[in-house]
Amino acid sequence: MKEIYKMTEWQDAALGTWHCNNVSHGLKYAMWWIVPRLLEISPAEYVKLLVETFHAEVLYLSKKGVLLFKWRKQSDMRRFKNTINRIAREKKFYVGD
Repeated sequence: MKEIYKMTEWQDAALGTWHCNNVSHGLKYAMWWIVPRLLEISPAEYVKLLVETFHAEVLYLSKKGVLLFKWRKQSDMRRFKNTINRIAREKKFYVGD
């Protein structure tokens, strides 16, 4: 069953930082490069967008292609999450089988 891509949010109980991702369809749809594909931008442009527009703290981009990021403020994370969810709905960006 296909569903529109949708991020959900959570807070790290130990650190208090905020996170969001599409977690309802398994790891395949939680990979960080899904969002730049949705936005039709490069990975470098995505990192810049996260930092400059949405105030995320980018933690690590390894040679294996792992990008980790977090937010200190729920409002910044929510603005990102809501923007991505709106764009996914507008583009009918589907995930799932």
